[in-house]
Amino acid sequence: MQITRKSFESTDEKYTRVVFDNGFTCYIIPKDVNSPYAAIGVDFGASDTLCKETGEEFPVGTAHFLEHKMFQTKNGDAFALFADRGAASNAYTASDKTVYNFSCTDNLYENLDILLDMVFNAHFTKKSVEKEKGIIAQEIKMYADNPRWRCYRSLLELMYGKSPVSSDPCGTVDYIYSVTPELLNRCRKAAYSPDKMVLCVCGNVDEQKIIELTQKAISGVRSGKGGTFYPPNISRKPAGSRNAVYGDVSSPVFNMGIRLDTPGHIVSAYEFAAVEIIMNLLYGKSSDLYSELYVKGLFETIGDDCQTSRNTFFATVSGVSAYPDAFRASACEKILEYAEKGFSQEDFDRTKKAIYGDLVFSCESPESVCDSVISFHMEGDDFFEYPATVASVKKEDAEMLLKNRFLRENICISIIFPKEEEK
Repeated sequence: MQITRKSFESTDEKYTRVVFDNGFTCYIIPKDVNSPYAAIGVDFGASDTLCKETGEEFPVGTAHFLEHKMFQTKNGDAFALFADRGAASNAYTASDKTVYNFSCTDNLYENLDILLDMVFNAHFTKKSVEKEKGIIAQEIKMYADNPRWRCYRSLLELMYGKSPVSSDPCGTVDYIYSVTPELLNRCRKAAYSPDKMVLCVCGNVDEQKIIELTQKAISGVRSGKGGTFYPPNISRKPAGSRNAVYGDVSSPVFNMGIRLDTPGHIVSAYEFAAVEIIMNLLYGKSSDLYSELYVKGLFETIGDDCQTSRNTFFATVSGVSAYPDAFRASACEKILEYAEKGFSQEDFDRTKKAIYGDLVFSCESPESVCDSVISFHMEGDDFFEYPATVASVKKEDAEMLLKNRFLRENICISIIFPKEEEK
């Protein structure tokens, strides 16, 4: 067992990281809150489909199906077990990870024991798997009826073509009905090894008790490397630039994406921070572009984001606009303009401080802290070092990234117009 303790004076945060002998990692983050939060992340997500060691393919939808069934334990339904002990539990499957979590006000250690037991000792039968198929099929149909979800998935397909990255993490209804308990168990064996999993607990907790409880819960779990999964195949350049359909929306909704990845390049935390600053300078509510486009009536609401997932890296701007194509055209013009003239030092420094402040504020939420720590850990980074990384970004580096990566040919837009506008 290896124990590391770190403190960060700039944000007044600290944690204890424990790496157990079988490779399982645990972060314990002390915080004086009424409701502690705990989460276990698995470095396996919807886009991880081809296992390198066995050559077996687990199509998109397998990781999500497995997420559902991990709540089945020999002691009963984990959802019910959590509820009986006053905890609210949940889980989600992203493109590159699966996360199981709970929050509570009492019975933290009993609930933590349930969480550890379910991810290492889930027990599901053919009958329970068959029952789950109908539930997941309904979930797939529900998302398919959500215009914003459809718009986002369409954008990913424009940027990355038809691939696991752009597919619905839930999979297809046809595939879901072919899933068997045997397939799920093979997938779990390949993906759910302790070295690919990380626990994060945040709250007013007893550190030693967390360590002892975790050690006991995983004592029978063998060490060893889990399976590795090939990164998803993606097109070398965007597969398309625009897709527009008609649907059940009252005003046009859009999702504009800027593809930033390059073949073989691993995105650093510094690059990610630079993109986050750029997106705030371009589309943040205090930016000149935001005000200009709003005054012109080119959008009603917008929000921006940037993401990395396996071998993808992209930024998005989504919202509601009566003129989404005009919004995209103006956005492209402004990107070109800023690439030529650069940003003002005053705006750049102000934006960095704003992002830094938001990061420090997010540390007040145990849920936000745990989810961020897990995400950064899986990228080989430390979330608590990220605020300092943001503060270290140089204006000239951000401007160079804007000039070299924010290219017109890498900007795509997906739109859903109201059915009433269809001719």
